[in-house]
Amino acid sequence: MHSSNVIEENVKGVTTNSIKGYFNIIHSGVILGKNTTVGNYCEIGKNTIIGDNCIFQSGVRTGNNVTIYDNITIKFGSSLTEGMIIHSDTFVGPSVIFLGSNHKRQTSLNNTIIGKNCYISAGVKVMPGIQIHDNIIIGANSFVNKNIEEPGVYVGNPCKKIK
Repeated sequence: MHSSNVIEENVKGVTTNSIKGYFNIIHSGVILGKNTTVGNYCEIGKNTIIGDNCIFQSGVRTGNNVTIYDNITIKFGSSLTEGMIIHSDTFVGPSVIFLGSNHKRQTSLNNTIIGKNCYISAGVKVMPGIQIHDNIIIGANSFVNKNIEEPGVYVGNPCKKIK
């Protein structure tokens, strides 16, 4: 682990193998699972729980109280809103943004939830409080403004099912 990282108190699971990069901020109460790695320039919010075998590439940022289950990859430059949940075996592409407030600057009281075995492609934007259920693929640069419940492939602005 590099001295350029800031690791606050009460952080669990941080080892020399878990924090691979430089200039990370890991806030208090964070729990990192086994075989989970964090790249460069990441900020992990307070009381965030990250499961086993997860990969955070460079520039990933989470809000506070985020729950990330096992076998999740989050690519560079992605941003996760406070209180969201990502279930197991999901991929989050580069520069994905899970928004925490709407155009009226109202913060969502509902958690954003991503189901199991989902694939969220590069550049996707997800409105606050959205639920994306299991086995769903979201195409690159799509805008998700409604819950997605049926498995399939979704693309566009706004996002619609194509398969």
